Amino acid sequence: MDIPLQWTLSYLKDSLPPDLVIFLGNVRAALLHPSSPVHALRLLSIVRRLMLFWTRLAFRMLFWSAVALLASAVWQRGVERSARDAVVAASRLAGWLAGAADLFWHEYEKAREAQARARAQAQMQYQARGYRMAGAGAGAGAAWGAAGAGWP
Repeated sequence: MDIPLQWTLSYLKDSLPPDLVIFLGNVRAALLHPSSPVHALRLLSIVRRLMLFWTRLAFRMLFWSAVALLASAVWQRGVERSARDAVVAASRLAGWLAGAADLFWHEYEKAREAQARARAQAQMQYQARGYRMAGAGAGAGAAWGAAGAGWP
């Protein structure tokens, strides 16, 4: 496999001008120097791979520990009692999620009403000053301007 690469490199070395070959050799030496940014990137790549390996290992251990814990609980308590407990836990979780969804929807509706009130108040203030808002009876292309005075 290395022979075609060597042949290509030697062919390029023979076919390129000597100044370019010397320049490329200097670039290669600079990139391979230990203080080169290439080495910093390689080091960062190694650190990233190490972090990925250890976090992946930790999460796999956590998952299989949970599976072993669940299997141990089922073994000690029995399948029927464990299934009953799982149904009770799932129903409590579903009730909590329904309550959280209701709370979210209530807060969302309050925010929409507050936004509508703020928009209506701003419209009233602009109308009290003698301005009209875009789309408020002056056509779709109307912009901010004094009431009765359109764009020339």
